[in-house]
Amino acid sequence: MNKTNSKTNFYPYLMMFGHMFADMSTGALPAMLPFLIAAYGFNYASAAGIVFTATLISSLIQPIFGYLGDKVSRPWLTALGIFLSGLGVSLVGFLRSYPLLLAAASISSVGSALFHPEGGKLANMISGEKKATGMGIFSVGGNIGAAIGPIITSFALIGFGMKGSILLVLPCAVMSVVMLVHIKKLHLTASSAKNSNTPANITRVDDWSGFTKVTIAIFFRSIVMSSLITFIPIYWVSVLNAEISTGNIYLTVFSASGAVAILFGGRFADRFGFKKMIAICSAWLFPLMLVFSLTKSPVLSGVLIVLIAAALMGPHATLIAYAQDFMPNRVGFASGVSMGLAGSIGGIAAPLIGWIGDQHGMSTAMLIVAIISLGVLISVIFIPNENSSPQYQS
Repeated sequence: MNKTNSKTNFYPYLMMFGHMFADMSTGALPAMLPFLIAAYGFNYASAAGIVFTATLISSLIQPIFGYLGDKVSRPWLTALGIFLSGLGVSLVGFLRSYPLLLAAASISSVGSALFHPEGGKLANMISGEKKATGMGIFSVGGNIGAAIGPIITSFALIGFGMKGSILLVLPCAVMSVVMLVHIKKLHLTASSAKNSNTPANITRVDDWSGFTKVTIAIFFRSIVMSSLITFIPIYWVSVLNAEISTGNIYLTVFSASGAVAILFGGRFADRFGFKKMIAICSAWLFPLMLVFSLTKSPVLSGVLIVLIAAALMGPHATLIAYAQDFMPNRVGFASGVSMGLAGSIGGIAAPLIGWIGDQHGMSTAMLIVAIISLGVLISVIFIPNENSSPQYQS
């Protein structure tokens, strides 16, 4: 019995590590932008277009993979996704042609799209009743990956030149093998957990209205998140007059702070309520972003980026768990939308923010992002409280 429980307790962390390596490219690709700008003379909008391509492709096809995964589960796609995610970003350092750079980013994005819907569904199924906590463990892996991505990128590119990006694929290849070794037992455990958590005489129905309202809030949050991830390194260089490596360090600080916030946020949500957790964090986001966009102090900016990460990422896992909870019969699809399609909104916004930065400066661009963050709070007002809509049929 204890042996079984230890294996069951291990699986959430296996999914966390899988998510970490699948999302390492999320942090690595933006961290490469200052190097690409310096090496090839790209402007802000062109550089952001590389991130846009990766984000858009991954985001648009994730719901499709999620929908198909709800029909026939293919857990081995998580392993393939991890490998392709690392492979694509590692190719960036070997390419000079802009179209080929977009193609490499696309390979990475397809890998991400393969991993997230199936990974999110498995993480949901093994979480039991504490969905926000379980999704927090899963989601924090993505933030850790985004946090170590810039560190590895800076080390690789500064130490070995652009072709040092090959280092990014090695840990992903190892993790994909680990996932393949455990994937069968993981899938069986997740299926068993799902069946044990649903009474035999109860059928849950999908609440499309509640799901749509949560998704709108996720969309606004995604714009702010994508803009910050894309432009934090550039903002520190162009506005705060820091070195490229310093900008990448603060991108890591942002991601690491967000990872801590996700873990505490999920536990808070399971204990005090999903809606309360989301509302508290969203209320703080706008004023923090506004001050950040107006200050020119490197010290204050560093403090604010930690607080912004907490306000922005604290509700991250809770929003995903909320979206999944409204769609109990389409968890893969809900995962694809909340972790995938939502990202396309942020990805579309990033080049527009970059264009504003080119025309009016990055300070103005960041002020626009601050104004957009107000939309997060407004949209949260319309999210229904948990258990407020009929989702059960006997």
